[in-house]
Amino acid sequence: MRCDQCNRFVSYDLPPQAEILDHEIANLTAKAQVRIVLTCAECSTELKETEIEITAAIEHACGEGMSDDDFEMEEPDVEGTDRIESLSKKGRAIPARYRRTFYGAEVKFKYACQRCEEEIELSASGESPASEFDEL
Repeated sequence: MRCDQCNRFVSYDLPPQAEILDHEIANLTAKAQVRIVLTCAECSTELKETEIEITAAIEHACGEGMSDDDFEMEEPDVEGTDRIESLSKKGRAIPARYRRTFYGAEVKFKYACQRCEEEIELSASGESPASEFDEL
């Protein structure tokens, strides 16, 4: 990728930057809309971005008839992730030229049950192939 600030071809700063755009609890599922940004390794200029939705089912049973209103969620923590697909489905090594790169995020949801006041943490992750990122 060519950086306009550096005026040369640069690599991405890893891990990618991730930020929570929106979060909610709906249908007993914790949801977060996450923006993932790939930045220049030299000057930290934003080069590419994408948005993904990360969800995690809420598993808590302190009574019958639980609803979304029974939970209060704090701002989730988010961390960028990256991985390279180096093995095929058959377990063979993929040559470097044909390996796929994925960028994503891991979100740690923190919420409290209003009935029993128990605090619960959930982790969920999501990723997107590098080819689906939009240039800025």
